[in-house]
Amino acid sequence: MPVTGGKIRRSGRVVIALLVILTLVMRPGLEPLAHAATTEVTFTITLPSGFDRADTQAYVAELNGRNDLLSDTIRQELTRHPLEGAPNRNWGDFDGQLTVTGTGISLTIESDQVRTNGSWWSDALIALAALAAALVIRAGCMLAMNSTGVGLVISKPACAGLAAALGTFFMQAIWMYRDGALGDKDRLRRAACLAAAAAIVAAAWEAGIGDYVNPRTLGQFGADVKAVLDSAATAIRGWWSSLATAMTDAGTWISSQMGALGRGIRDAAIELGRYHPSNLRVMPMGDSITVGYGGIGDNTEEYVGYRRELLSRLQAAGHSVDFVGSQDSGAGSIPDTDHEGHGGRRIDHIDDLAECAIRRYRPNVVLLHIGTNDMNRNFDVGNAHHRLAALIRKITNAAPETTVLVSGLVPSQDDAINARIAAYNSRIPDMARTLAAEGRRVRALGMGAVTEADLRDKLHPGQGGYDKMGKTFNTAIIGALRERVIAGPVAGNPSACQMPQPANPAEGWNAVEQISAGYGYPRDWVRFADMDGDDRDDYLIVQDLGQVRGWLNGGDGRSWTWRGELNAGYGYPRDWVRFADMDGDNRDDYVILQDLGQVRAWLNNGVGQSWTWKGELAGYGYPRDWVRLEDVNGDGLDDYVVIQDHGELRAWINNGPGKDFTWQGEINPGYGYPRDWVRLEDVNGDRKVDYLVVQDNGQVRAWLNDLGGRGWIWQGQLIGDVGVDRNNVRLADVNGDRKTDYLGIGPLGQIGAWFNDRYPGGPTPGNPTPVDPGPPPASPGEGWNHIVQISAGYSYPRDWVRFADMNGDDRDDYLILQDLGQLRGWQNDGTGQGWTWKGELNPGYGYPRDWVRLADMNGDNRDDYVVLQDLGQLRAWQNDGDGTRWTWKGELNPGYGYPRDWVRLEDVNGDGLDDYLVLQDEGELRAWINNGPGQGWTWKGEINPGYGYPRDWVRLKDVNGDRKVDYLIVQDNGQVRAWLNDLGDRGWIWQGQIIGDVGVDRNNVRLHDVDGDRKVDYLGIGPLGQIGAWFNTRYPGTPDNPPPPFPLPPDWQLPLCVANRCP
Repeated sequence: MPVTGGKIRRSGRVVIALLVILTLVMRPGLEPLAHAATTEVTFTITLPSGFDRADTQAYVAELNGRNDLLSDTIRQELTRHPLEGAPNRNWGDFDGQLTVTGTGISLTIESDQVRTNGSWWSDALIALAALAAALVIRAGCMLAMNSTGVGLVISKPACAGLAAALGTFFMQAIWMYRDGALGDKDRLRRAACLAAAAAIVAAAWEAGIGDYVNPRTLGQFGADVKAVLDSAATAIRGWWSSLATAMTDAGTWISSQMGALGRGIRDAAIELGRYHPSNLRVMPMGDSITVGYGGIGDNTEEYVGYRRELLSRLQAAGHSVDFVGSQDSGAGSIPDTDHEGHGGRRIDHIDDLAECAIRRYRPNVVLLHIGTNDMNRNFDVGNAHHRLAALIRKITNAAPETTVLVSGLVPSQDDAINARIAAYNSRIPDMARTLAAEGRRVRALGMGAVTEADLRDKLHPGQGGYDKMGKTFNTAIIGALRERVIAGPVAGNPSACQMPQPANPAEGWNAVEQISAGYGYPRDWVRFADMDGDDRDDYLIVQDLGQVRGWLNGGDGRSWTWRGELNAGYGYPRDWVRFADMDGDNRDDYVILQDLGQVRAWLNNGVGQSWTWKGELAGYGYPRDWVRLEDVNGDGLDDYVVIQDHGELRAWINNGPGKDFTWQGEINPGYGYPRDWVRLEDVNGDRKVDYLVVQDNGQVRAWLNDLGGRGWIWQGQLIGDVGVDRNNVRLADVNGDRKTDYLGIGPLGQIGAWFNDRYPGGPTPGNPTPVDPGPPPASPGEGWNHIVQISAGYSYPRDWVRFADMNGDDRDDYLILQDLGQLRGWQNDGTGQGWTWKGELNPGYGYPRDWVRLADMNGDNRDDYVVLQDLGQLRAWQNDGDGTRWTWKGELNPGYGYPRDWVRLEDVNGDGLDDYLVLQDEGELRAWINNGPGQGWTWKGEINPGYGYPRDWVRLKDVNGDRKVDYLIVQDNGQVRAWLNDLGDRGWIWQGQIIGDVGVDRNNVRLHDVDGDRKVDYLGIGPLGQIGAWFNTRYPGTPDNPPPPFPLPPDWQLPLCVANRCP
């Protein structure tokens, strides 16, 4: 939610806003010695609590020793930035001494001027008051800046500049008031602002002081500035009443002008090109430290962490700030509570959710503090910085305009963890420089301001530590603004990563108004479990002390037979009772979950009327309501599963009667939903429970369980709002197809049902399990002819290398695409193993490398030069021969609003013209057919439903030589799975794995036809463009003798893909 401006918090402002320090300048007042005739006067100056005593002593020693007379030193300090239009003063000479005390500085002056020399003493006292103000400003400035880790090298000149400018302003303003020469107040204000800006620009502004000096801060403390001068006036009124009155009047005017002073400083800085109020859409991203655990607040909803201090500072500097993210916390402490902090998450967990969050909100600044849980758990620590780099690349690929400010981690109170943190932090700056060199907006910052003394527990800061983090992030943002790194925000996509919802809420579900009228028992007594092993859940009532009464399912989920009391109970409360199959006999057993999750069980010996005590089977110290007993691996035995705060799943596998459970670790990272929203049920009939989230109005979102394969496969919303709220939703298989049905329960146990037809197939009679396409190749490279090296490369980075056919000979040539789209090439000599230098083929048109594509737009067999703009608009230059002559063809396609990196240009229908394709989040493929030059594009709709793989795993290339691109998946270690393109007949034909792990990871795999057989070859690319190859012999045939379609299974049944999953 956007918030601009806002009141600055008054607590702790002595450190936060420098000008509040002025309230301390002369609180004890000016203290002339008691005897009226003396020529000695002493000032006592109280400095801010925590001031750097050693630095102050050194500074005072320098002032005392700089000149023979103290008056000369004061004159030097307060006239280095004279006010335009203000009178110049030449007070007389005097000596004195500055001494550091326990609470500040004592300043004593002595002169041969008698007390009655009013003019002399008036000027001297005003100058001394200004010096006192400057000393306090300097001390407070140093304290504030050094607390954020800026360091003395920067803070000393910065704070000196600020102190001199503001001390000068106050001194000369009082003079002008005393003399009645204030005159043109606007002129004075402007002159004061320019003087301050000059000093600040010289040192302080560039060091980060600008965010402390602004209209809101100065305006808020105007009353305190007046109090300073009132205090001084009180101290001298008995001695010099007219001077005291002048100070009082000046204080009143200064108080009224403080806001104008801040505006003038800001305006002056803008004129000097140093400061630009900006529109900031900020995403704080990370783990529980981003949420704010350990700071103010008693629960997740109240935690605010560093965000409070950061927002206050950015608003005070005049920026428009909108915190964004899918999470929400800090209500009551901060007006904008959005963020992307997820407690307990590691780097890889944030990587899983980052792309969707970035595309949905499109922040122009991401504040990234992540890795604490990796260090705490000692998880893949050596590669943590590589995983962090991959996360940042994912963020900046999704939103190239986004600036990522990546922070080192705050320390830990544990020595071993701290050592890991130190090693991790040391690698972040070089990583950030590498990413910046790739053209990404990335900057690193340290969190050295936060020390172990600032921690609330082993890992989390207290609120004071979080405030330091806020200051540090603020300084980083201000620095990035000055570097012109931060771009303006662009519009996000609120529907990013959301799968289409059913056309009607219950599409894919067979609604049955009522399958049971209930038996008069309260709904929270009702359970469903399979008592007789017929794969149909029965209707059970659990009474107060665990007694079980039951009605067996008649078979269709609509009729029920009373079986009486099935179990007399064992004296345990109802909410301790569970039903789960602990021995794999297909019958649910009677289980008691104790306070810390201990499992006690009685085995079901038949139809639920005979039970055998088996003792305590498991327990791992988790609360009862965290534990679920469900089958996660499909072996028929219910496993021990723990759901943590944000839906993360931990599991211990049930190995059968008499055997210990096996720890499996965290099997699902969670998706940020509360524990009581999560259900574990099998929705697709593969006997493994899936991850379901039941929302407020009963809508169900799902991730299919493919552990051991692709993990958890996002399905979107399975069923919408059908009028059942979350508390009344039950999920149980009542019709015997092994797929959970959706039940709504009434107050007295009445049951309405929506039978699950969402997933066709499954192991049900008449609809067998999908046909196995057979094992992967016997060796990873079977069906491919391996050539160790077909090119030694030309010393260009691998991400500059492209392959495309420049001369129409059906062989892709070796190309280099430079920074602004310049194209250099080596022509393929025919075998894919020899290359002839052709020079610069195209000088480029000023577009960045990643905007350029090479595709055949006019069907002449030569690839043209194409530029894809931000929203997929397509501009083209036609290749008129061998790639050295190009004709501008204009904008061929206006785009369809999809981001550039979603678009592919490939031929899906085999007519020789590359079509306009869009790859969506889960690999769904939409197409517009290229009708040829000047003939436009034809919308073909969704031509492939996707198979749940990420977009960047999908490649569209022709593997069987029929001139139509096939659908390929390149996995982590470079293995390729394939579906052949048979659009217009059998659709997409599952091929299984067509090449295995041959030692090339996904990022280094290229797929191009270099040997001229029209079938894509598998290439591995080295860091400087070296190319090794596996020529495609997997599919027989030649261009003039196309291969037959992939052989059908013996029974002529095609492999059946269930819920976008194929075996």
